[in-house]
Amino acid sequence: MTAKKLVITVIIALFIIVVLFFFRINEIEGVSMEPNYKSGDYRVCICLRKAIKYDIKRGEVVLIKDESIGAKEDVIIKRCIASNNDTIRMKDGVLYVNDKAVDEPYIKENMGEHDFISEVKLMDDEIFVMGDNRGESYDSRSFGPVKDDKVISTQAFILEPWKLLLAVVLLIILVVKAGRVGNKQLTDNKEND
Repeated sequence: MTAKKLVITVIIALFIIVVLFFFRINEIEGVSMEPNYKSGDYRVCICLRKAIKYDIKRGEVVLIKDESIGAKEDVIIKRCIASNNDTIRMKDGVLYVNDKAVDEPYIKENMGEHDFISEVKLMDDEIFVMGDNRGESYDSRSFGPVKDDKVISTQAFILEPWKLLLAVVLLIILVVKAGRVGNKQLTDNKEND
């Protein structure tokens, strides 16, 4: 095997390992996160949650994998409303976390009577999640708090299908170009010897 082929093979193998272990691509199904995430959007998630332990912050969009909540999909996408030892309640259609009204510019509609939440006190390892489209969301109001170890990803980005294809093509071009640069450096080093 030539040095060029070896360099390209190593780069491709590293790329595949990184993609398999740290990235996840999911198609969003349903309307629970509208208007911010629409059904049919593809979400590219950087799954560092298992590798690096950090606290989930209020307002972050999370990807949850938990069969016990009865979700139809493999994973669900929701927004973290409260976390670790917070207290949540609702009064007159306003959401309160730790007795402070929460500004939620991301929700589709104001909370109504169907969004009633009696006071909930979270444990140290729990989060409370809700969809941005509150009237159409299956979330912690139905299945209760989620253990934070069930969160597989936070804050990711949306790619339309054509952008996803473009990103893959660009990554392949970068890998091939890196192989050429590595091969040129090896050739230059041999000529200098």
